Amino acid sequence: MKTILITLITILSFQSFGQERSFMFIPMEVPITNEAKDLAQAYNSALALSDDQYFVFEMKIQDFLNRRNYMQETMNGRALLEALYEVRNQEIMEMQQFLNVNQLDAYVKLKQRLQPIRIDNRVITAL
Repeated sequence: MKTILITLITILSFQSFGQERSFMFIPMEVPITNEAKDLAQAYNSALALSDDQYFVFEMKIQDFLNRRNYMQETMNGRALLEALYEVRNQEIMEMQQFLNVNQLDAYVKLKQRLQPIRIDNRVITAL
């Protein structure tokens, strides 16, 4: 009886673990704008991303563009500046998950030129 119970629990735990993992790897479909595509191409020319990296990179760019646009619509002043700076750091941390060290270094340098923090068309270089 103990053997049957342990076997049953083991099988159920493997099934639930397998279902959970497959859920984690389903990509979320985000409509990609032309701005995100253009930025991804500009970065790709310097970073030489693989096809898989490019797909994820493009989605991340779009996600963070959406976040920035929402912040610029709902915030202003110092709060906006701090929020944009925080989102910038979050974006770099997320890119670190799938870029190698050389690509990440090049990305950080390019980001300052391609996507500077702007408030009212003024470029902000430091917080």
